[in-house]
Amino acid sequence: CGWYSGNRNGGAGTVYTKRTDDSLAKLVIDNCGIPGARTELPDGDEFGPASPLPADLVVRGYALLSPRRLDALVTSVTGDVTIGANSGIIADGYGMSAGQGPGAGGTDIYGYGSGASYGGSGFDSAGGEPAGATYGSLLDPSDLGSGGGGSLGGFGGGRIALEVGGTLRIEGRISADGDHADGTNSGGGSGGSVKIVTRTLTGTGGIIRADGASLSGSGSSGGGGRIAVYYDEHVTPLVTFRSCGWYSGNRNGGAGTVYTKRSNDSLAKLVIDNCGIYGAATALPGLTSIDADVVVRGYARLTSPVPVDADPAAFVLTVGGSFTLEGTSTIEVSGKGWPKNTGPGAGGTCGLPLPIDVELD
Repeated sequence: CGWYSGNRNGGAGTVYTKRTDDSLAKLVIDNCGIPGARTELPDGDEFGPASPLPADLVVRGYALLSPRRLDALVTSVTGDVTIGANSGIIADGYGMSAGQGPGAGGTDIYGYGSGASYGGSGFDSAGGEPAGATYGSLLDPSDLGSGGGGSLGGFGGGRIALEVGGTLRIEGRISADGDHADGTNSGGGSGGSVKIVTRTLTGTGGIIRADGASLSGSGSSGGGGRIAVYYDEHVTPLVTFRSCGWYSGNRNGGAGTVYTKRSNDSLAKLVIDNCGIYGAATALPGLTSIDADVVVRGYARLTSPVPVDADPAAFVLTVGGSFTLEGTSTIEVSGKGWPKNTGPGAGGTCGLPLPIDVELD
């Protein structure tokens, strides 16, 4: 365990045990009930899909297992994975730095930063600097979250990809949240990506999360990330999924995406939920059809992608299952039509008035 010193405590080490007659070993990461630093996996593919860890993995006692910053935690475990209460596998704030990434926030002429985007959009800055565009795959999320705008915008969330051959039991959390802005008037980072493949999913009080992060001063908040979970059985008690923009008053981030698929079901489920926060809208770039039941709720706002080359961007989505738009949520394409002075019914502009010379008898 890491040493307890008040509020600057060390992180957990590793304990690996193997009985010669057993097919699986056991790897325990336990910080003895001490909230402390993270336990980072080293670089390399030692426990990746090509060479999975032949063990049961246990993370407990306030231990936090994570990748290194800007790296992904891509891990495959042959046995079970158990994440205890107050413990987690996390990549919070381990994505792209301020102003970096495909959905990075910008900085306006007044120095205010917009929020970063990934699955959901960040909010535009107070001076009108647009947030970055949403990006990445809903079904196979594998990107880092982007960094917020401003002098010291928040880092985006990192990337977690976990394959479990047995049961994944979560009583703590698996999270790739964005990081809050540090500099004055800066924007929050976006959530990152979490992809889970497991035989059985369960856990008391467990959560899988990829939330956007908060602003500082007069900056703007980041949007949610992307989560995809593939499983054979999701047994009670059920694990909660969440990918929301951050609440900061009136410049809130937009909802990310949560895609879940049970192996025996013909249809998946796509949930876009902003946790009751009215924030930026969520575009679904590159997605025109999906074999899923789709639920839009919690003040989430769906919109079309950002127009490209001055062409209008329509919202077109074919859904293989049901589509539910709850009362607090909307689909809106306001301001996404033809730019000024263009389009089949565009208005014209008159020239300068001509002088009128009138003679009266």
